[in-house]
Amino acid sequence: FEPQRNLMVHTTNLDGGGSIAADGDGRVFVAWHGNRADGQGDEGSRQVWLARSIDDGRTFERERAISDPATGVCGCCALRLVSNGSALHLLYRTATEGVHRDVYALVSRDHGQQFTGERLHAWRIAACPMTSMAITAGTHALAAWETDGQVYMRRLHQAGTRVDSPGLLPDASARRKHPRLAVSHAGDTLLVW
Repeated sequence: FEPQRNLMVHTTNLDGGGSIAADGDGRVFVAWHGNRADGQGDEGSRQVWLARSIDDGRTFERERAISDPATGVCGCCALRLVSNGSALHLLYRTATEGVHRDVYALVSRDHGQQFTGERLHAWRIAACPMTSMAITAGTHALAAWETDGQVYMRRLHQAGTRVDSPGLLPDASARRKHPRLAVSHAGDTLLVW
């Protein structure tokens, strides 16, 4: 292994972990959420940040914010990033006004240069729910997340537009958390939580 490098040069307050993705053309993407290093901040001022490499991870561009600053980011909730070659998809949970813990999807069709966002699922709760998400690459990005103790799943077009409404799994009486996804080459999908 090569020596560690700190990609958080202009950000601070990392929480909830980060996520890494790579494509087949030498691009590596690392995403996390945090605050700007030069100021104090709460969840409402957190943003999703991206550091990008175009040389298989040998060097990285300076990190830059890619989420809408108005959404904030839920401090302890994990985000997930995936590349399917033609698109880069990212899921995160907001912290708007401290009570809107919505799941948002970001998509880039130009290898991480620009992103557009879409709210996938609303959740009003005045606390950090400490959730995680899952997303897979393929013809469609498949996303899974928790809202209010239930796991939901949805397919996304490569362009980031909706294909399915959030689908609640059967037997909604059970409490569910921390979804994970796997998709075979034949298209069989495995969802665990």
